Amino acid sequence: MHVSRGSLAVGVVWGLAMLGGCGEGASPEEPWDPLKSQAQARSGTPTPACEPETFSYDVQVHPSDDTSATADAPRSFFGMSRTLLSDANPRQEAYLRFTTAFKGFQRARLILHVADGSSDGPALYATESTWNENALTWNTRPAPRGQALGNLGAVTAGAQVEYDVTAAVANGGSAHAFVLVPDSGDGTDFYSKEEPRYELQPVLVLTFTTSACTRQGSGGTVIGVSREGGPGDEQARDLAVDANGGFVIAGESRTDRRGLTLSRYRADGSQEWSRVFSLENGSSLNPSRVTITPLGNILVVGHYAGSPELGTGPLPAALGSNLFIAKFTPTGRPVWLKGFGTGDGRTPSSAFAFAVATDAQGSLLVTGYFHGAMNLGGATLDAGVRSREPFLLPGMFLARFSWEGEHLWSRAWDAGSLGTEGHALATDSAGNVLLGGVASPDFTTGSSELGATGARTPFIASFSPADGQQQWSRPLNGASGLVKGLAVLARDAVAFTGQFSGAFTFDEQTVSSSPSSDLLLGILDAQGAARWARRYGGEEASEYPRRLATDAAGNLVVMGVASGVADLGGGAISPSWYDVHGFVASYGPTGEHRWSRSLDSWRELSLLGVRPSGETLVGGPLQGPMTFAGTTYTPVGASDSLWLRLAP
Repeated sequence: MHVSRGSLAVGVVWGLAMLGGCGEGASPEEPWDPLKSQAQARSGTPTPACEPETFSYDVQVHPSDDTSATADAPRSFFGMSRTLLSDANPRQEAYLRFTTAFKGFQRARLILHVADGSSDGPALYATESTWNENALTWNTRPAPRGQALGNLGAVTAGAQVEYDVTAAVANGGSAHAFVLVPDSGDGTDFYSKEEPRYELQPVLVLTFTTSACTRQGSGGTVIGVSREGGPGDEQARDLAVDANGGFVIAGESRTDRRGLTLSRYRADGSQEWSRVFSLENGSSLNPSRVTITPLGNILVVGHYAGSPELGTGPLPAALGSNLFIAKFTPTGRPVWLKGFGTGDGRTPSSAFAFAVATDAQGSLLVTGYFHGAMNLGGATLDAGVRSREPFLLPGMFLARFSWEGEHLWSRAWDAGSLGTEGHALATDSAGNVLLGGVASPDFTTGSSELGATGARTPFIASFSPADGQQQWSRPLNGASGLVKGLAVLARDAVAFTGQFSGAFTFDEQTVSSSPSSDLLLGILDAQGAARWARRYGGEEASEYPRRLATDAAGNLVVMGVASGVADLGGGAISPSWYDVHGFVASYGPTGEHRWSRSLDSWRELSLLGVRPSGETLVGGPLQGPMTFAGTTYTPVGASDSLWLRLAP
């Protein structure tokens, strides 16, 4: 699994991703049968608990000593020089010494950067390692040892050259030394470890391979892969699933102009339509979240710059980042677009939407954060003194708009001691508005309307649909973190996920994190009373959830990113060296682990949805090669959108 880092051309592939064939999808000999696929996933042969994969990774070791020796100055030291010299006239040789405790690597390479080129570069030999740069001279230099490890031809200034030194370091030992012996009087200069530009210094690169589980549990198998994109830069930002299993993806496109993108897909995975709304004069519309109303209309929220126009009238010119809300018909035609800024119109605005929800009336509910003052159509909202210079801490807003885009009510919360933000929204069967995020008490009185007693406290709260009055709030006092996802279950129970560190009491039980921050999952009843809460995560890892979804059976699916060896309840799903990677995990109605899997080095995961069949859709921007089920996917341009179908 290797990672390096697009008018919307579309290439959608539904099928068994482990098969070859048409493009990157289903084999022409066995087209995808959704009924057969679901039956196999539910009642076929169980998949193994661990899905191993082999990873390769590099470790860089910089030299402990490097210097040159010259026959014209046989007693001189050159350990502080910024270059290493290898020349036959006058005779000069360059030496490098590396000290490392790493063992078990499969390959070793010496990489040098050329300061002055040559028509015939030097040969490299192993040599004795018992020297240091402050004592080595022409008279005391060690002799080359054995056969040449490599020999360069012509090299140019600014080039990077490489010698394979595996044979010289494979036998172990903690010190390895090399000498660059010239072949001609046209000398070569390389940068030394004294060169202040770190990227030009010599380095010994050790390549390791390891095998690790990328999936635990009996579900979550990749049963389809789809990609959308063209020669430009497409960024998928959010996904919403409708009651029939169809879905909408919102994102942005960057070619010669920036634009908002919307694409709708049928339940069988085929694309129904795709729209690109190109913007003029440097304007931008950056969607953050999308949802679908009961009648199939599409609601989008995010932030914008400039004065974008979609045919419903231009938005007020934005200095900085303004909030926008928008409605589109089921066929993608813009119905209305509204924008809101903070401040006095002379200073940059700062307002961001983190979540959107709807209800039975097709209302648009939005939350996020802002600085200073903002008016969403009612009374002016204020984020408090600490949301302004010099503190610039975020304050929270929550607002409801009608299906026609008219302001119904809006509320704001003071930034408090360290910021208050809304990150998650949902509505229950009665239309009650459920909000999750992070709250901080007032920095002088210590009080908080949401009940938070400590800075950066995760919370869940409920508000009246009629006027936005708070009905109950559940702060997780003692913990530091945030609630990032909400979902409504049977009988209006509220599932939540987030990240936390510290400890809090829930249902008379103490929930504690590891030394690092961990993933949190729990359920409240309709009145906000605790049912259960659990912590998931590796002891030396940090897990950060970004989305939460649920199916008809009450199973919960969490998507996010992790750093280190993540364990989401079923065992490790990544090797320790593999720094940051995406994950998706499924849990039963009482929090029991069903399956979990690592998703390559996908740090920008943004798409999550669960279809009525129980299948999970997960994905985001494809910004470099990624391999799933044996097939490697590469973006056409700088970035495409890619998503997976995972078995229940």
